[in-house]
Amino acid sequence: MEESSKRLGRFIRQRRDVVGINQTQLGDAIGREQKYISEIERGAVVNLPAPDVIRRIALELRCSEYDILSAAGYLEPHNPHPEHLFAEEVLEARRAAEGLRTAADALVRRLIPERAIPFGK
Repeated sequence: MEESSKRLGRFIRQRRDVVGINQTQLGDAIGREQKYISEIERGAVVNLPAPDVIRRIALELRCSEYDILSAAGYLEPHNPHPEHLFAEEVLEARRAAEGLRTAADALVRRLIPERAIPFGK
């Protein structure tokens, strides 16, 4: 894990430099102390940050969670869009689309009761 931690640290520092924020600013943005960011960048963390922390770091550093996991050596760098990382987002989008369909059906029934045909059919 030591080499992975150092690769992750280098990546975080490089992205932070590109974005133009310091450790304190990144720490504040993700709800952690500057010391934690410093530990990550030095490769002094024993475990990979929690998924919610990775998500917040990625958002602040304008990169993907995949980029962070790849830098840490957890994912292969040749596949930029592994399906399993997006599975939750796909399910959420499908639920939202179904909700919109149901709302559209109800609206059509209310506005045109004699043509109560389900939306999209």
